Amino acid sequence: MIRDQLIEMEKGFERVKHLNSNLKFAYAIAKNKKIVAGELKCMREALEPSPEFVDYEQKRLELNKKHSLKDPGGNPVIVNRSYEIDPDEQVNFDRAMKKLQKQFESCIQKREEQITQYNDMLKEEVPEDVVKSLFRIKYEDLPFDITVEQLEPFIDLVSEPVEEDNDD
Repeated sequence: MIRDQLIEMEKGFERVKHLNSNLKFAYAIAKNKKIVAGELKCMREALEPSPEFVDYEQKRLELNKKHSLKDPGGNPVIVNRSYEIDPDEQVNFDRAMKKLQKQFESCIQKREEQITQYNDMLKEEVPEDVVKSLFRIKYEDLPFDITVEQLEPFIDLVSEPVEEDNDD
């Protein structure tokens, strides 16, 4: 199991927390959420941007707002989660952005390296002791109304169904 699967598993736990389940299933989900959150905490901390990069991001956003098109209310126009730069301001925007990037060149590079390291961590194997500590869920304890989409992220934690002996 790789760390990226833990992130998907964590999302899966969130999607089933509202199901009307039995105590055993609820316990397994709660226990596994805690284990997975502990393992992912270090990864999330490793992705935290430096104060210098946060400063750069704030200044970058200010530049985007300043040079963007404005709606009738004077607010920046945002299309597809990006500021729409005013064509009349494009040259000034590009010049200011280049200057800002030059000023923060070192921290931008460090941030890119940080993201690369994080992405590499996502591909690493989860330590065996963490995998072994994950609480297994009996097939029989699954909620009746669980969907395939809800179950897929943690299907590997579910034991195979017990075949009942129908020979009477």
